[in-house]
Amino acid sequence: MAHYGVKKCAFLVVLVVSFVYCLYAARHVTIRAHHVLDQDLLYFQKPSDIPKKGYISELRDKMTVPDLHGEDNVSDLHSKKVISDHHGEMHVFELHGKIGGNIPRRAVSQQITIPSESKNTSVPSSSRVVFQSHYPQAVTSSVHYLCPVFEGRLGNALFQYASLYGIAAKKGMELIIGVDDRIYEIFKLRTRVQKNTYRCKLFQRKWERWLCAYDPQVLNFTADRNYRIFTYLQSWKYFEEVEDRIREEFIFRDRIKSRTEAIIQGIRQKYIHSIYDHVTLVGVHIRRGDIVGDGWRRKGYTTATKEYFIHAMDFFLSQNYTNVIFVICSNDMQWSKKSIPDNYTVEYMENNGPEIDLAILAACDHSIISVGTFSWWAGWLARGTVVYYRHFVKEGSRLRKQFSADFTDYIYPGWIGMD
Repeated sequence: MAHYGVKKCAFLVVLVVSFVYCLYAARHVTIRAHHVLDQDLLYFQKPSDIPKKGYISELRDKMTVPDLHGEDNVSDLHSKKVISDHHGEMHVFELHGKIGGNIPRRAVSQQITIPSESKNTSVPSSSRVVFQSHYPQAVTSSVHYLCPVFEGRLGNALFQYASLYGIAAKKGMELIIGVDDRIYEIFKLRTRVQKNTYRCKLFQRKWERWLCAYDPQVLNFTADRNYRIFTYLQSWKYFEEVEDRIREEFIFRDRIKSRTEAIIQGIRQKYIHSIYDHVTLVGVHIRRGDIVGDGWRRKGYTTATKEYFIHAMDFFLSQNYTNVIFVICSNDMQWSKKSIPDNYTVEYMENNGPEIDLAILAACDHSIISVGTFSWWAGWLARGTVVYYRHFVKEGSRLRKQFSADFTDYIYPGWIGMD
């Protein structure tokens, strides 16, 4: 009987311990990482952060990891029910992500346990549960990083990204951008993407001497630490050695690409009536808007004239191109429609955002650009014959001093300047 009593006591102890463990597990989020990576992407810190109803889809959303190759989702979340009793179900979630770049690929597997219902579930305020990032700083401790400082609008951001990408390639470093950076929302960038780029503020700062010219001193550093490089870096010479890779970086996301293709296809179908027909699309960017103001003019900014656009359009009509259609994008469509004569075949692109306008211009066969970096990238991305406005900056102005003497640091080789 005594032996039976000991067994009974032991059974009761095991039962109580199991019950307490299940109760504890049902009230806490737990995590176990197979690989210790940089802990900066996602964490649950408050009870309200724990998904309750619809927790599977919510957790999947929270665990979405930006792909290094530009896709929006690479996470694969699976659920297995492991406990079911009157305290509520518990599921184990397995999350699989990929890491890449110059780092050997490996699986990153995480296990997260979370209660299925909201019955009295909470996490003590002192606890913090972290989901480890796919950004493998611990794995790549010998590699140092560059962070861009995105200033200005879309055209500026493209220069800052491309130039730093080129500098990173020359130095054997890696480029980091934030998942919320607008450029990442538009292009399928394949660089490192961070949920938070707060660490970049701790990097050593380095400044260029000119805004629109190649500065070799920018590259005068050893890649033994992390850097932030300011500011606009508006010279193709920073990335001339990796141009093909930059073009692969600047591939528009599917939502932009599909809309642009529909627009371009609609234009072609409008003018093509048989299999023998062909059209040549010339993208025309007319930049006005803000730079028309006196403040911009005093700094040295100019706007392309009506006469320039007519000369440029006549140039393309004089070439051996078939059925030339001018596709016009502008931030001043009223001026554009008033200034372009009716004897040209023109399609005006209206009610589109800047990213769609840029994608449309990039999809054209040739380009007429005006002033500003947006125009520059429209011509560069299109890869055809590019005509540019020769007087895009006022001589003797403060802005003129930011360019090289002959503008060749800024103007891409082979482009044709016109008055």
